[in-house]
Amino acid sequence: MKTGDLVKMTYISFWQKKHPRASVTYTEVPLLVYESAHNAVKVILPDGTIKTDLKEYYEVISKA
Repeated sequence: MKTGDLVKMTYISFWQKKHPRASVTYTEVPLLVYESAHNAVKVILPDGTIKTDLKEYYEVISKA
């Protein structure tokens, strides 16, 4: 996973984000990787905000 890749949330992340008080809701929209380091990734959400999360919650759908 590198900067510029398109990723989507995994099924496991769906159940974690399904909770109504979660800071980020689940989305099927592809997200853009902003930055990646070790097991962490920053993605740009559809509303333009940047979210830091674990790489295991995302899968690559298109490489940069």
